[in-house]
Amino acid sequence: MGRIAIAHNLGIQPPGDHPWESITVHDILENEAYIGNIVFGKRKYTKDSSGRKHISIRPRDEWIIVEHAHEPIIDLELWNKVQQVNASNAYHTKNDLQLKNPLAGVVRCGVCGKTLIRRNHHGRTRAMYLCNIYRCPTRMTRFEFVEERLMEQLSHIAKNSPSEDIMLQEEVHQSEVDSLQKQLAKAEEKTQRIAEQKDKLHDLLEQEVYDVATFLEQSNKLTDASTNLTRTIQTLREEIDKAEAQDKRRENILPALSHFVEEYNRCSSADAKNQLLKAIVEEVRYYRHKDWPFDRPFELEIYLRV
Repeated sequence: MGRIAIAHNLGIQPPGDHPWESITVHDILENEAYIGNIVFGKRKYTKDSSGRKHISIRPRDEWIIVEHAHEPIIDLELWNKVQQVNASNAYHTKNDLQLKNPLAGVVRCGVCGKTLIRRNHHGRTRAMYLCNIYRCPTRMTRFEFVEERLMEQLSHIAKNSPSEDIMLQEEVHQSEVDSLQKQLAKAEEKTQRIAEQKDKLHDLLEQEVYDVATFLEQSNKLTDASTNLTRTIQTLREEIDKAEAQDKRRENILPALSHFVEEYNRCSSADAKNQLLKAIVEEVRYYRHKDWPFDRPFELEIYLRV
């Protein structure tokens, strides 16, 4: 019985609205607070040259451990047994941290939306691809089958995408861009009119057509309208920028797809394949419900970066 199954069979509710995941239970089982210890300095925080933050685990001899800081919840003997089991079930060693799954972060469960994981199961000679969420009805499949099917479907898309469909997508997309640009032009015109109205307000105040109270009331209304228009203009410009970037991706996606499988197979490492795949594919949804007939194959939905 796995960690998640044990937690559910004990009747333990997961924190928040999300179901139990393997990594959450794993972290709980390695938390020394349960044996009365408090640990400081376990993680190291650094920044690279681009300013991005990175978190790493320090060697244990660099941790600050306060033993017997509070009453333990479990005894040390049971704790040690749990650590022995965890160590025997570990999938990686310190010298085996290279990416093994070229589809990592791309293929998601079509039911729960979580990323599928590649795992070598006991008694199986081939790696399996599975959803690791407890009680998710998605059935596992051999990893190589998923990878092969994905390459086949990408090749099919590259060879059989009708030019008429592509032109239709471009026409619809251009119509959306034109609409955004018209909205932007109207918003900018309104902003100009508000600026002119503000100037007239000062003239009306000087000519004593408006008293101070009326001037301030009208001025605040125009300021609020101007603020809202500024936000609208910013949003429209961002949408137009996204649309233009999407145009560039669409121009490049099919030519890149035509050579993708060949380039993918030429890659010498899982990491290189993964980076190449993520440049083309936004997400893949995997479907194979446990209620389906056993001989019914899994299904993949591919979402390209267009």
